[in-house]
Amino acid sequence: LGPAFRRAGLVELALGKNQEAVEHLTQAVAIAPNDVVSRLALAREFFSKNDLSHAQDQVDRVLQIYPRQLGANILRADIALLQNDTKQARIIYEALVKAFPENPVGFYKLALLEEKEGNTTAAIDAYSRCLTFDVNVLFPARRYARLMLINNGYDKAIGGIQEFSDKSTNQKPEFSVITA
Repeated sequence: LGPAFRRAGLVELALGKNQEAVEHLTQAVAIAPNDVVSRLALAREFFSKNDLSHAQDQVDRVLQIYPRQLGANILRADIALLQNDTKQARIIYEALVKAFPENPVGFYKLALLEEKEGNTTAAIDAYSRCLTFDVNVLFPARRYARLMLINNGYDKAIGGIQEFSDKSTNQKPEFSVITA
């Protein structure tokens, strides 16, 4: 029955029936304690409601079983960041970058942390690393351009985005640097 409760919970989350979703996902993990999908869905739901202690509990249970689970590690670091534990968040984000060097999420999260701490040069570098994987990711591109504009001026900001855009094989209109 665990998978049935998990499916019901995930569908209810998609439909915006959050209370019912939490109930079904809770039943799923009661039946199958190692159900990573249900635990992560619960953790994300608790996180979105700013219920960090319950979110962390679910994440910690996933990490006990699968210490390298990417989603759980990202969420654990995000929780630490919201709890103003930037030291713990940095440790996790840096470990993610090291463990998953081909995944842009770790670089993006590390860039956000660097920006929060006022390390603009390190933030620009991390956003740049993130964009080398997928120039079509809009949020890192915006933040990269903003920091480049503030620190290096308009021409360098436009040049940096244009360089990433030229390397992209899947253009989106947001990345056009043509100005009217």
